[in-house]
Amino acid sequence: MNIQYLTQLSNNPVVSVPATGAVFTLSAITMGEILTLETNFNNGNAFPVVLRELLFLAGKSCYVLDDGVNGNQTDLQNSVRYWLDKKRKQISRPFFAIDVYNGLSQFLFVYLDENVDDPLVQDATLYSDSTDDSPWIDSLDYTLSQFIIGV
Repeated sequence: MNIQYLTQLSNNPVVSVPATGAVFTLSAITMGEILTLETNFNNGNAFPVVLRELLFLAGKSCYVLDDGVNGNQTDLQNSVRYWLDKKRKQISRPFFAIDVYNGLSQFLFVYLDENVDDPLVQDATLYSDSTDDSPWIDSLDYTLSQFIIGV
């Protein structure tokens, strides 16, 4: 796969923190796995280019994102959807979760129907009492590539 947006991530597959000695390594998933995710979570339509790049480079493990206790991308997507249902919340558009935090009460995601290569990252707060999209979903005003590379 030609990496267009996430070259900085591609060029830095291993990051170390000298103060702690911690080492973090990207771990990819295959194009076949990406196609399966597209089938299962985007009605067979291709993901935005930058999401495909992210999964291709770091779909199994990414030092920038947290998948919680989920073992893989399918588990992450299913967990988020389970908690949405449990909290009686709904996202009416196709989406893909990229990060979870606060014990799955919050997660980051991108909408898949914007017809852009680099969609904006959204933040969902499940413990909010609101039931419509606007109060409990906020845009971070960063595209996925900006979020990943820390711009």
